[in-house]
Amino acid sequence: MSKTIRKCVGMGTFDTPATPAANPESDIRRKDVQFFFKDSGTPWVRFFVEWDVFQPTPTTVDNRQLAALDGNIITARQRGLNVVLCTYLFPRWANETQGIQDPPYKKGTQPSNQAQATWPDRTSKRPKPHEGPRTYGNRIGMGFRQLEGRFPDDLSAPDPAHGTQGSAYYSWLLFLLARYHPVNQFLDPARQVPVGVLAPAQRYIDFLEFVNEPNLIYWPQQAPSTTKDRYARGPDTAPSRVAEMFTTAKAANDLVNGYLNSIPDPNNPNGPRIPIADRAKQAFSKLLGPALSDQGDKARVVTDYLRFTDELSTTLATHSNGPYVDPTCGWSHHNYGDVADGAFGPDNRGQRVRATLTGRFAGYPNIAASPPGLWLTEGGYHRNGPKAEEASRALDKVQGQKLEAAIKALKSNTGAGAGIEMFTQFLFYTKGPKEYKIGAYDSGLCRGLARGTGSVGKPSSYERPEPYRAWKKF
Repeated sequence: MSKTIRKCVGMGTFDTPATPAANPESDIRRKDVQFFFKDSGTPWVRFFVEWDVFQPTPTTVDNRQLAALDGNIITARQRGLNVVLCTYLFPRWANETQGIQDPPYKKGTQPSNQAQATWPDRTSKRPKPHEGPRTYGNRIGMGFRQLEGRFPDDLSAPDPAHGTQGSAYYSWLLFLLARYHPVNQFLDPARQVPVGVLAPAQRYIDFLEFVNEPNLIYWPQQAPSTTKDRYARGPDTAPSRVAEMFTTAKAANDLVNGYLNSIPDPNNPNGPRIPIADRAKQAFSKLLGPALSDQGDKARVVTDYLRFTDELSTTLATHSNGPYVDPTCGWSHHNYGDVADGAFGPDNRGQRVRATLTGRFAGYPNIAASPPGLWLTEGGYHRNGPKAEEASRALDKVQGQKLEAAIKALKSNTGAGAGIEMFTQFLFYTKGPKEYKIGAYDSGLCRGLARGTGSVGKPSSYERPEPYRAWKKF
């Protein structure tokens, strides 16, 4: 029996006045990008917001970036799309990395001890025998994990019992949840919320995904090695840090939902607010996480997705003295591997995650479901193969067939599709600097966007018929 599954396309970072034409394939304000959503019948879009770019200092927000994000969300709403917003990375002022300098290191200079201490957690490439720190650092170069990916020491929510105010991460989530809260659609003056919180009626999202691929992008993944080999694996620590992010996101979401779904008590204006009685005017923001990459272990820099799921869900359940329950939070996951492998049986990656969560996590949309539902918020078609045009077209055909088979399987209520709430393809246009050149991640359903074209009319490039046709039939 088939079911309705949410069909989503994920964007990358988008254009802003500060970065003209940086990633136009991810800017839904462009007419050609809008064309694909309409032509393929895709009703959901996922946007990224990079915290380090949006808030360059503790007291400033980049208004150009903010305007671009507002514009993308409002444009999506105007075209009838539902929105997932994913925040990732951390500002360096918030994660204790401001004093670290990355390569290149000029001749006569040496990387600091503080910089060298981070390297085992940021690359799987070891120093060569007798290779000096400067030479090694310059050789790895951009191969290091970003400094913005370091977990901050503090990810906590406020704790009144101990007099703590909560972390910068908590404040960032509060900002996003309030600014893009779904009560924006009502514009109800009776709520009496701070000026600037509720604004354009179409500036709201359906889900905030509060973390992105923490088993791949963030570091450190593990405690220091217990051996003399600094690059050897140690005990996993990242799952417990992401558990903190879950509880902090829940605290922020509960606070914002409670405040924005209440009004001042007319009999006691300075007292506690009271809930809005009209249920039709109630609206609640929802969360997604942890959005794990579906990769396996790699040195100290990547943690296997299934072990990470096991350790994270165990930590959450242990702290809850039973299943971790949040009716406003769904469990998200990334899944490129099943399409690439043609793995559409009941033992695919998604179903392994769901089985691991049984008895440990209960969330949106049905806290009674066990195992819980799973939101696949990134994945789909991915061309990771030859660059030559003829070979690439042949691979497009094969991968397009796999994508079509995956969609068919995921739409079923049983087997590979059991409990799957959303399936997301990452990008319509592939992300890359030139057509047919594989860029940072070649996963678009169409060729790379020809810069400067297509912004006001039909797509500039429409050359991957098999993957796009499979998506359109979804």
